[in-house]
Amino acid sequence: MARDYETALVLRGFGGLDQSKDRTLISYSDSPDCVNMSTEGGSLRTARGYRRIDAPNVPGGVKSMGAFYRRSDGREWILCANAGGIYAWSGDTGGQSQSAWEQIYVPESGKMGERVDFLNYQDKENDVVLMADGVNPVLTWSGSGESHARKGITQRFAHIEMNYERVWGAGAPGEPDTVYWSRQFDVGDWTGDVSDPDNGGGFLQAPTWNGGKIRLISALFGDIVIFKDQDVLKVSGTYPGEYQVSRVTGTEGPVAARTVCQWGDKVYFLGRTGLCFYDGMRAQDAGDRRARKWYERISESYIENACAIVHGHTMYIALPVDGSEENNCVLEYDMNRDTIMPRTGINAAHWLEWNGKLLFAGSSGVIYEYGQGTTYDGRPINAYWETPTYNMGSSKLTGDRTTKQLGELTVYGKGRMHILARADEKQKQSEIIMHTYDKRTRKRLNLRGRRFSLRLSSVDGVSFELYGSVTIGMDVESD
Repeated sequence: MARDYETALVLRGFGGLDQSKDRTLISYSDSPDCVNMSTEGGSLRTARGYRRIDAPNVPGGVKSMGAFYRRSDGREWILCANAGGIYAWSGDTGGQSQSAWEQIYVPESGKMGERVDFLNYQDKENDVVLMADGVNPVLTWSGSGESHARKGITQRFAHIEMNYERVWGAGAPGEPDTVYWSRQFDVGDWTGDVSDPDNGGGFLQAPTWNGGKIRLISALFGDIVIFKDQDVLKVSGTYPGEYQVSRVTGTEGPVAARTVCQWGDKVYFLGRTGLCFYDGMRAQDAGDRRARKWYERISESYIENACAIVHGHTMYIALPVDGSEENNCVLEYDMNRDTIMPRTGINAAHWLEWNGKLLFAGSSGVIYEYGQGTTYDGRPINAYWETPTYNMGSSKLTGDRTTKQLGELTVYGKGRMHILARADEKQKQSEIIMHTYDKRTRKRLNLRGRRFSLRLSSVDGVSFELYGSVTIGMDVESD
């Protein structure tokens, strides 16, 4: 064989994870396997970490998290719930601060429900938060003292929502198919009105006869949408006399109710096949297989722990994988760029938007701000990016008929980076130190084969960044 020509592979930007096809068939800018990396702006760098907020640990950890906003004096509270009850903490809002968590509810039954729903509400002239867990009475709290059962609500709802000035409730014990609504502007009155039914409270049944029960109700597109184990239904209409229950077309329901979140004109959730969506008319598989191998690793016994949130233009889905009981993986869906990036080492049992920040917490009871700093609250972030397998245009039908002699790798960036180059069955590892963005750094690869790929990874968890294009020079020889 003799050298036919000299060429170079130039990566002018980086995309996201793509496990939908064989690694030889995906875009040159995407990755079949990457962890804890960011490609925002087209550059490649270690993803941002997280750091704890200035709040004490929640006693007993966090299983649910919410917020209460009191407009009368501008004070705000983070609310957390676990098996021991419900706790409140206020940062520096309204000119006041709080040094410790205040327990605002001790369960009268001796136990709490698995999750707590929080709903900010104006009760007459008072700002309050309603709290429901399906085991204890629906509670109300105004920001001081202990919470108490809201008079007039006899059902122990697990799910509460508000739509057209009525509070809706579902998930009461022994009632897997029943949805209730209150009178307008009166959360304390759920009774009907014989003379004017449209003014009264009431209830309806949403049976599906397949063993499914209500997992969540949500006000979406002007309707109350009922999410069950295998079905999605909606209650259409503005007043009780108009209410109609209809089954949303499609066969997908959420396997984890807390993954339901809205972006634009679609509502996304985790279904049996992966990411699904509801657009007001139908619920269906989103058909996105780019994170296929991550979804295959989900811990099926603990999938109900999964949760999601949309913050900014990104949807964050926390999942339990590889047998974990707790969420230990986050999939970041950048809706504007249409990319997916996986994260590991993050235990997010619940998400919360708070004063423009994305917070999360788990069993440790520590509340963190996501996307901050270069470490996991002091712990290093191990990150890597694998390129597709390149054959530089050789056909799979005719076989690879050229051999590539990999030469010089040229990058612009900062930090230390491990480079694992693979060519057919051979591989070579080296390290590169980059000092400034505006000065190129070179490394000889010296590896020969028909197909090749690179794995770029952090060194000892220290962050690195590649800015601009990455160039791989090579000599090409034909058979």
